Amino acid sequence: MKRLTTSILFLVLIAALHSCKNAPIACFTVTTPADSIKVGHTVNFDPACSSDATSYYWDYGNGLSSVSTTGQTIYDSATTYTVALVATGSGKSASITKRVTVLP
Repeated sequence: MKRLTTSILFLVLIAALHSCKNAPIACFTVTTPADSIKVGHTVNFDPACSSDATSYYWDYGNGLSSVSTTGQTIYDSATTYTVALVATGSGKSASITKRVTVLP
């Protein structure tokens, strides 16, 4: 019985490790230089630091969103926006938010 219990625990551990390995990690950088993030200018976002994701949903905090590998938007007001990325893969998802300050 002890051997069966140990075998079951081992299989559960392997399944848990496999499940964690396939969970995506959401991460992105703002590739537009901070002094160029201005009203009316294009702001670019790159999820290259994300892993195990097959699709990306961007919410730019300005009422616009997109489903694309890289994100891009233009802001029409000088303020601070919260940008969100949801990375999805293997039936799981992860998200991250960052604040972007737009200059006049």
